[in-house]
Amino acid sequence: MRTLIRLEELPLRFLHETRIAKLELQESLRAYSTGCEYEPINPFVDRFDETVDIEARPSTRLYLRYSLAETVFDLWQADPGLFEVKASHYDQLVQLMRNDRDLRSPPRLAHHFRTTVRRDLKLYGIQCPESVVEPFADWVYENPRRCPDVRLGYELYHVLRQNVRDRARRSDLGDFAHVRAVPYVDLITLDRRMKQYARQAVGLLGWSREHCILADIGAVLATLKS
Repeated sequence: MRTLIRLEELPLRFLHETRIAKLELQESLRAYSTGCEYEPINPFVDRFDETVDIEARPSTRLYLRYSLAETVFDLWQADPGLFEVKASHYDQLVQLMRNDRDLRSPPRLAHHFRTTVRRDLKLYGIQCPESVVEPFADWVYENPRRCPDVRLGYELYHVLRQNVRDRARRSDLGDFAHVRAVPYVDLITLDRRMKQYARQAVGLLGWSREHCILADIGAVLATLKS
């Protein structure tokens, strides 16, 4: 609680990580359907409690003066497991990685991206005619600036998958979520292992943002001072 109170003395911005992919896909589908180009989305919200609801409309939104410490405490009281990594999610990641690595002839990434987009459209309840899904996915894939979070997460997973000597770790779940911030922030910290994978994925996309991905707060402070 003391740490949260001190943290709130800083000028904070809250990034709604879990909503980024949905917003990107909605904007991409709008652009594709109207023959326009993709416009960057705004994934930021005003309060921390808005980040735990996919529509950024939590039940606590009626509390006008709601400190960060009170927010976290109330969320934790309502669901003590909210901030914990779910074991089932980790098990699913391990099994998915194992299955993909066992494929003798894995599909081309550009072709398999169609499967990812089809799955995500269904996951977020975004209506798209089946006949449109594949050409839409190809349109998104041809430019990494369209749906940058979706594309970066896709590339990061496959960079990790291709290193068969590296086993998935529980911390990967949090890192995969945090990587969503890369296209939208100036600096981000990841553990040293995931930092290398993220930088590799960013490089494959042709983005000049490898320098934004750092290992710890010390590196952030050093960068800000330089």
